[in-house]
Amino acid sequence: MGLYLAGGGGLDYQPSVETWPLSVADIVYFRPTWNKLEEDGHGKGFEAYFEPIFDFWVRRRGKRVAFRVMSASTHARSAYATPKWVFDKGAASVEHLNLYGQTQTDPVFWDEKYLDEYCQFVRRLGGFLDGRKGLEYVDIGGIGEWGEMHLGLHMPGRWTQEQMDKAQFTRDRYIAAYRRAIDAHASAFPQTRM
Repeated sequence: MGLYLAGGGGLDYQPSVETWPLSVADIVYFRPTWNKLEEDGHGKGFEAYFEPIFDFWVRRRGKRVAFRVMSASTHARSAYATPKWVFDKGAASVEHLNLYGQTQTDPVFWDEKYLDEYCQFVRRLGGFLDGRKGLEYVDIGGIGEWGEMHLGLHMPGRWTQEQMDKAQFTRDRYIAAYRRAIDAHASAFPQTRM
């Protein structure tokens, strides 16, 4: 697969062609929040986010890019990593604190309304990105902290047992949510490595 660089939040990192990591790294990896891509509605931020990345890294630097979209992130500075409109449509939510002590609204990942909206998002994303030249892979995200499919139970300010009980967490419901996210990605990205 080759070595990869963490690309940051977008184009924050734009090294010159002579920078030594570019001589050893082949892939630049990005983790936007879903809110970053669709805060203003279905697919409205795709072009603004992805086109500059593909232009700079793929067309001008000859590298490949990879992505994982996060629905929850303790690093996000916004009150929402998942767009607010998802919760306005009835998806269950929970309040957490980010690393900066600010309140965030995060999804209950096993909630059916959340999963319906997330899977529709993945279809839109696949329609925009699948098979694109220079796209190396898409990490399956959408479930868990940073899209890593864990709840961050070890992290202060994130999921508590009381919140999990109130949201009717069960291992089976969580595994079913994983599977649904995995299936949505596999269906939406038939030409792209997952």
